[in-house]
Amino acid sequence: MSTVFRSGFISFSIFAFNTTSLSLDTAGCARALEASAMLGSAVVAFATAGWGVVVAVFSAS
Repeated sequence: MSTVFRSGFISFSIFAFNTTSLSLDTAGCARALEASAMLGSAVVAFATAGWGVVVAVFSAS
């Protein structure tokens, strides 16, 4: 799971960097950074919750 998460995060980082690079105006850049930060937080929260479920399942068994 961590390998999948890591490769997904790397490709997302590249995508976010490219999106930010394409928006040359500061307002567009700020919006792109805000969107990528929100999406990044959601990805981290989802991965943390998923890892918690995995640990709980292994602890229960």
